[in-house]
Amino acid sequence: MAQTLCKDIIEYHEASKHYPGNYAESLPFLDWDNQPNPFRTYQGAPTLDLPFLEGPLNLARKHLYIPPEAPAWTVDARGIGALLELSLGLSCWKEYDGARWALRMNPSSGNLHPTEAHIISAQLDGHFHYQPEHHQLERRAELSDAARAGLEALEGGFLLGLSSVVIRESWKYGVRAFRYVQHDLGHALAAISIAANMLGWKVRLLNGLGQERIGQLLGFHHTAWVKNEAEEPEALLWIGPKEVAAPQDLPAGLDEALADLTFVGKPLPLSKDNLPWQPNEEAVSDSIQTDRAFRPQPLPERPWFEGPAADADAEALIRRRRSGQAYDPKASGTDKAHFISLLEKTVPRAGAAPFDLDLPAPKADLLLFVHNVEGMAQGTYILVRDKAQLAVLQGAFSQRFMWSKIETEANLDLYLLETGNARKMMAQVSCNQAIGGHSAFTLGMLVPFGSSLEEDPSLYRRLFWECGMVGQVLYLEAEAAGLQGTGIGCYHDNQVHEYLQLEGRPFQSFYHFTIGKALVDDRISTAPPYNERRNLK
Repeated sequence: MAQTLCKDIIEYHEASKHYPGNYAESLPFLDWDNQPNPFRTYQGAPTLDLPFLEGPLNLARKHLYIPPEAPAWTVDARGIGALLELSLGLSCWKEYDGARWALRMNPSSGNLHPTEAHIISAQLDGHFHYQPEHHQLERRAELSDAARAGLEALEGGFLLGLSSVVIRESWKYGVRAFRYVQHDLGHALAAISIAANMLGWKVRLLNGLGQERIGQLLGFHHTAWVKNEAEEPEALLWIGPKEVAAPQDLPAGLDEALADLTFVGKPLPLSKDNLPWQPNEEAVSDSIQTDRAFRPQPLPERPWFEGPAADADAEALIRRRRSGQAYDPKASGTDKAHFISLLEKTVPRAGAAPFDLDLPAPKADLLLFVHNVEGMAQGTYILVRDKAQLAVLQGAFSQRFMWSKIETEANLDLYLLETGNARKMMAQVSCNQAIGGHSAFTLGMLVPFGSSLEEDPSLYRRLFWECGMVGQVLYLEAEAAGLQGTGIGCYHDNQVHEYLQLEGRPFQSFYHFTIGKALVDDRISTAPPYNERRNLK
């Protein structure tokens, strides 16, 4: 199949758009016999079984975001095991008609999971890859004295690296895969940040690290990758106790010490005949992160707004998070109190997970299509997550919109643009998927586009990261409201822009999401994860 060639990241974005009757390029069928393995294994690497949580954490919903008052967990195998179990571990196994597949705590497009995690820890005395299927660490390298000393200088914390395997998404989604890989990275960032917060830890994105440097720190230059299956280095995180100051950079000499380690383990092939998609490969190189640092914006001080569902159990919400596959249009509704509380949790605040990672200023605003929210008129709304963008949005949108401020206890910058029933439009915009119209509401995440990307193309990745982080919050808050969320990657991008009458590319819709009452398919059975390991005890 011919593939569109892209000269830069903006061209890639245009080439990967869906249009009615003209969808972005992908295989015309799903080659099930060649589906990439969702679990990476490094053959020959010794394994370390991580402990499971011994009992419930018993934390209220607010502690998804606000640290509990209890002392922070010790940074050791027990704590790191709890972090990974609640963020990147399995949530259950599903089975139907002889087929069996796992779901995880972190959401993923098509449940394909392109994100991989690596742990570098003096506390565990090693350089590891996390294997979520068995909740194990694969030890890829023993630490040298120099590496151990450098890691011990990290204020009691450790390093967690995230990487992506693009081929896992391109197998199904073709040209559009790079988009989904990046917002899955955002899902993982949010899941890690929230889990760390519940343990009394904090997470910081180490700024000014380019992808080449991150890859060297993760040992990728010592790894014999299968062709087209290499992991793309994405982000390096410091994770440590909330009481200490996060380091701004890596200790001197740590790069060299980690580069000199002896790495073991050969990555097993993920598929028999993987198929690279050139536009995705071009997008990887055209949005490459360099060592140039960006300046994180300070987050506003916002008082905690509880809203309903205060007694919901934080851990239970994480464990039962699911993506709705279909919604009951008659039961898919909520009320204004739940709606406002849900939206409020997507607004960044100082010292609160998951948006306190030291990313750039929040860029995504939420364009909301309200179908069935008691106390709210049907119509189109917008939640402005960064007040500095309000005037720019008003100038870019159609002049027909009323911009009527919705007064709320949560003090949100929420505006009604126009009233009307958008169910049919949102189903059609969502690639004719009924979930877009059968829900309580549907939304698109609008991000600024154009000149900023020309100056720093790597911002393209970070914009998707933020959208994925917002998506993870929406998933958890939907569960708290007795509903379920669904990320929608298939939508007609430009139809949203045409509805707003945007000229040029001042904003682009990066990720769609819908929340409603899910229909349960009783034919699919559910089993808890890790039974084989737990039963051995």
